[in-house]
Amino acid sequence: MKSELRIDGRPVFIRYKRIKNLNLRLVRQPAHPEGAIMISAPMRMSEARIVEFVRSKADWITKQQTKLAARPAPAPVVYEAGALFALWGEAYPLRLTHATRGQGVHFADGQWHMAVRQDAADEKKAKLMEAAYRNILEQEAETRLQEWSQTMRLDEQGLTPQGLSAQKMSSRWGSCHVSRRTIKLNSELARKPVAMLEYVLVHELVHLFERGHNKRFYGLMDRYLPNWQGTRRALNAS
Repeated sequence: MKSELRIDGRPVFIRYKRIKNLNLRLVRQPAHPEGAIMISAPMRMSEARIVEFVRSKADWITKQQTKLAARPAPAPVVYEAGALFALWGEAYPLRLTHATRGQGVHFADGQWHMAVRQDAADEKKAKLMEAAYRNILEQEAETRLQEWSQTMRLDEQGLTPQGLSAQKMSSRWGSCHVSRRTIKLNSELARKPVAMLEYVLVHELVHLFERGHNKRFYGLMDRYLPNWQGTRRALNAS
């Protein structure tokens, strides 16, 4: 369930979830270059409690929004031969070929290969790139999921993940549906260093043990991925 409030002149976007604690994050969006205020709240939490929480973070929000607003706007994406597109933290050139059938994008030999109609709009090219990022991320994440499932002994504890998928998300790097044991990852992670994917995946897997972000949750993160805090800071700053 989603909701939107205006608190002291600021728009606040709320998502109610089956969690124990309130969480706040800022997400830079075209309509909110200073960072939209995103709140994850327990299902039955009162609006008054959320307002109180946001006001208690007012100084931090102002400081962080000032930093985000000062960042230059991202340059428009151009789908031309030689244009650079990221993969696992590195940039690689795009090679374009014209095709009426079998349109798509794949990565091979240090290049992105895009087959597309000659008159294709950038919107079509963007969709093909997004599909490629989803596929690449899902393949890499599936391999790492199997490794971490063994490390965490998920099978022995009846916590075997039942599904993993990737999609473009505007406000989070990943999510875990605990009761269904399914994980979704932001396809943008394919652009980042692999360590960032691993952090997000472990974060979501730990939710199978503990729904909320509490002392036990962070203890498990420390146990399985001791350097997770540094990786999280780098990811959120990227």
